[in-house]
Amino acid sequence: MTGLAHELTRQWAAALEGVIIRHPNRGIAALLTLEDSVPPGLHFELDANPSSDADEVIAPFRITNVRLTFFPGVRAARAWLAAAWGCFLQHEALELVTVGDLRTRVLDPHATRETLNYVFHTGLPFELTPESMLAALATAIPRADAVRLMEGST
Repeated sequence: MTGLAHELTRQWAAALEGVIIRHPNRGIAALLTLEDSVPPGLHFELDANPSSDADEVIAPFRITNVRLTFFPGVRAARAWLAAAWGCFLQHEALELVTVGDLRTRVLDPHATRETLNYVFHTGLPFELTPESMLAALATAIPRADAVRLMEGST
């Protein structure tokens, strides 16, 4: 990758090149922006997102930012991205199950970060470390497989 000043950013850019992330609503585009800094930042957003409880569209829709503190290898980096996206989609799915109206959610992922939004922040931690990556991968695959994936990633 040319034009990137930091080695860790170049590694992540190379691993994420060609990766396609789709939203279940094909009219919505997932956007990732890699910030060339120390540590690099990966910004997750959607070009637009309909509100789950109102007739409005939020554009752009910022999801979160993750500081990438290490590079686990191409295979593990891509696997983490897939698991992280799955965690975001679970959060979105919880918002769509309501009782009686569009606002009364059965399990509201916004109620408290420590409980119902746990999977979202496990998959998309504020800082990606080997430990937080393992936790994120374990939301999608058995923990033992996640360990082997991280140990054998190139």
